[in-house]
Amino acid sequence: MNLKKIKKSKFILTSLLVLVLALSSCSKEDKGAKDDTTSLELAPIFEGKDIFGNEVPMDYYAKNELTMVNLFATTCNPCMNEMPEVMALAEELKDEGFGVLAISSDFGADGNLDPEAEEIMKELFVESKENFKVMYPDFDLTLDVLAKANNTIPYTFFVDKEGKIVGDTYLGAKSGDEWKEIIKSNMGK
Repeated sequence: MNLKKIKKSKFILTSLLVLVLALSSCSKEDKGAKDDTTSLELAPIFEGKDIFGNEVPMDYYAKNELTMVNLFATTCNPCMNEMPEVMALAEELKDEGFGVLAISSDFGADGNLDPEAEEIMKELFVESKENFKVMYPDFDLTLDVLAKANNTIPYTFFVDKEGKIVGDTYLGAKSGDEWKEIIKSNMGK
């Protein structure tokens, strides 16, 4: 195969993967279902810039007693419906050492953030907060983490300040009250 055909094939496969993720992986609240994919002992290190261009350091987890890592997409209604409550919890519990790292899976076929999704996120999140970061890290790392969640979003797990995953991992959206109960049960683990 020549280089042009290889690039075209890679583009088509990536486009199909993004389309499948966007259309089929969004999960509504799932009646308390938990994911048993806690095979990740150490949390993946998402580093890079948030949606406002601010650096998110490798030691972001160390800044909080507990960090909620939430993989979402702007095309996922359950994801976007739970986000205002997650943002409110980040604000309410910040003095207890709680933070959120929201990871966008809104990648275009080229592996970069979809520009339309970026605009939606900037409108929703308005500003970057110290304990609530929204970022789009490396495409391959995001796909690797999503694969552990059976390509379902929202996918949420919790990380302690040492970078270890604590508690269960969750597939699907939750209410603010449900997340608060889960957060409280994971604080200090």
